Amino acid sequence: MNRLTILTFATLPLFTACADKDAGGKESAAPPASCDVTVKSTTPAAGSPSAYYLDPIDFVLTGPDATATITTDIPGSQVVSADGLTVSWVPTSPLDPATSYSASLTYCAGTHDLSFTTSELGGAMTDTSVLLDKTYVLDLGTANIIEPPGVGAVLGGLVENGILIGVMGIDGSNISMSGGLESDAGGQDYCTATFPFPDADFSAAPFFSVGPQDTVLSFAGYEISVKQLEITGTFAADGSYFGGGTLGGAVDARDIAEAFPELGYDAAGLCDFLVSFGAECGACTDSEPYCLTLVAKDIVAEEASGLVLVEVAANDCVGCETAAPDPTTCVAE
Repeated sequence: MNRLTILTFATLPLFTACADKDAGGKESAAPPASCDVTVKSTTPAAGSPSAYYLDPIDFVLTGPDATATITTDIPGSQVVSADGLTVSWVPTSPLDPATSYSASLTYCAGTHDLSFTTSELGGAMTDTSVLLDKTYVLDLGTANIIEPPGVGAVLGGLVENGILIGVMGIDGSNISMSGGLESDAGGQDYCTATFPFPDADFSAAPFFSVGPQDTVLSFAGYEISVKQLEITGTFAADGSYFGGGTLGGAVDARDIAEAFPELGYDAAGLCDFLVSFGAECGACTDSEPYCLTLVAKDIVAEEASGLVLVEVAANDCVGCETAAPDPTTCVAE
């Protein structure tokens, strides 16, 4: 081995060592990796006094970060959405009502702390019979419609009056409810037929769950087929309202176009219109491409004090605009 080769090998460690030291002879740390990810939003919102006891804890990021980790005292597990933008903590069991909680997300930009308090929902209901004959008013315009994205205002505005939901009976672990329409005066529209929902599971009262089940709803004289209809919610302990509600299912645009001619679209036109909002109709059971998935959450329905929902079979009837239907005075036109 010649002297040049020996010198090269002998001095290589020296040069390597010098590369790790600054001008003062101290070792310098590697520059931190850049991070342009931020926390866009959280659910519940920071400081929320009314978080729903059954919801997961979500941190929504502006970009994916594989290092993002949630730390909390709440027993559960972490789940990351397919696009990596939502990091969630799913509690093992329901949170306690009216209780404060906290969670922290550690990610490439640091730590994001979140504190919130759950609402009263989830409190024990000692006597479920208080719900019998109560009627609740649901305003779809105030619901958070997450599917199809961006069309909440359009779909919520289809029904100008509230939807009435009446508790018709409770039998052990089941609860039966029917729907109707609110009149312009605030009571029940007795000239619009009511529509029964499939029986709901009430075994976890005050929480109820309808479906998922295929069903047909009669609405303003039109039949609207809903595939895999699912409705959930939790009654307040005193029965004054229910909250945390969700509604989901697939509806046929042909039914919507027929029931709401004021939209000015046939089924194909309605589906084309929804594409501009990022929504897309899919195949129905007859393979026609007109079915639309609808998912709404954060539904709250307040009790209509003193109103008992009356089941009505006829549509477009006369003689019953201001009073509960009477077979001798209310007839179909």
